[in-house]
Amino acid sequence: HHHQQMALPGPSSSTSVEVAKRRNHSDTSSQSQYSVELPSPDCCVEANESIISLLLKLHSHLSGTPDSFSPDDPESETDRTSRIGDGPFFVGKVLRRIMEIDSFCRESVVETRERLWPRQPEEGETERREREERERAERRRKAKERQQKLMEEFASKQKQFMEKAMETDDDGMDW
Repeated sequence: HHHQQMALPGPSSSTSVEVAKRRNHSDTSSQSQYSVELPSPDCCVEANESIISLLLKLHSHLSGTPDSFSPDDPESETDRTSRIGDGPFFVGKVLRRIMEIDSFCRESVVETRERLWPRQPEEGETERREREERERAERRRKAKERQQKLMEEFASKQKQFMEKAMETDDDGMDW
C-alpha cells in the first residue's frame, strides 16, 4: 500500500513530490517520508540537435568510429529481419527506416551526416581506409594492453594464493 501526495507547482522554481511509504503492512505507524525535487515544467534545455543528428552521433559513439553510419550500404534481407544485433546495428536500423520514409527524410540523414563529419576533399578512399585501419589497430592495441594487465593481475593473485597455501602447508597441517 503506497500513499502519494503531490503538491501543485507554486511560486517555487521546482515541483515537490512527497511520497509516504509503509515499510510493514501491519504496522501503520512506521512511515518514512521522501522529498524529491523535480525540475519545473517550464525549464528547458537548448540542445540544437535533431533526432537524426542524435542517432548519427549515437551510432558513432557505440561503434567507436567517427562517421560510422554509411547510408549507401545496402541492408541485407537477414539484417532487415534480424532481431539480434549490437547498439550500432539497431541505431542503423532506425536511421534506415527514417531514410525509407521519403526522399526528403533520406536527404536529411545524408545532409546531417555531412554537417557533422564534413568530407575532407583531399582524403580519398585510400586515405579514409588507412585512417580507419589505424583507428582499428589502436583499439586492438588498447584491448590487448587491457587483457595483458588483467593476465598479469591474475598471475599475481594466483602466485599469492599459492604462497599462502604453501605457508599453511608448512605450518604442520596433516592432511
